[in-house]
Amino acid sequence: MNLESVNAQVQAVKEQVKRGMLDLEELRVERAEVEKAVKMARVGLCCAVDDSIRRYTALTNLHRSMVNLQTSHAASENELRFTYGIDPQVEGELPHRVTITLLFAPDTGKLAVVQTEGLGELGVVVGDVIEAHLQIGDV
Repeated sequence: MNLESVNAQVQAVKEQVKRGMLDLEELRVERAEVEKAVKMARVGLCCAVDDSIRRYTALTNLHRSMVNLQTSHAASENELRFTYGIDPQVEGELPHRVTITLLFAPDTGKLAVVQTEGLGELGVVVGDVIEAHLQIGDV
């Protein structure tokens, strides 16, 4: 091997490295754009869920002032639980407790399931009515 052929090989390798660096930079830019799009999608989803929770919390505060809501709390990120005290029909009895649990779909923040406890003892059956409203999105 002579010096000229070595220099030519070095020059060819430098050109390959230069093209590789340009390709790498293009991929970095593309990756940054994809990461930005993913981040925006996540922020949008989180905002939708947060807005739903805030809306239901505001409605709960209004509801609490209108009825005998004893407790309310978020059992998890997508679950709200409300406990009501129903005044007794007979003097001397303790108030009856009714619990309503709202479960929201984690991906959309929409109300997905409503669970009730304590209404059956009062002779109130609401399962079919709740299910019908959930199915048509009238909640």
